[in-house]
Amino acid sequence: MKNTLLVLGLMALLTSLQTGCYYDNEEDLYGSSGGGTCDTTAVSFSADVQPIINTNCVSCHAPGGQQESVPLTTYQEIKTYADNGKLIERTNNSSLPMPPTGLMVECNRDFLKAWVNAGAPNN
Repeated sequence: MKNTLLVLGLMALLTSLQTGCYYDNEEDLYGSSGGGTCDTTAVSFSADVQPIINTNCVSCHAPGGQQESVPLTTYQEIKTYADNGKLIERTNNSSLPMPPTGLMVECNRDFLKAWVNAGAPNN
């Protein structure tokens, strides 16, 4: 009986040690791209930039959104803010982050910067 209680007690102790809580953010867990590598050598508007904008910006920056006065729904609208520097400035501003819930993962911001630095092509 004593041995059984001792074994059960040790098993309970070992189990509790193995299941401690661990918190981390997405970037630490999966890298700056949310998984895989962050290769910005061939960034395209349609494959990279537009999906980032659609996921992170359009809910507010579209007709009917809180920031509809700064629309980001078409290539030309996005290019306007890319050309005047506001796209990169606002998506990298940690004191007033865009989106307001917090800065996008670094890889997404790197894709935007690479696209802007390439002249913001419609590709």
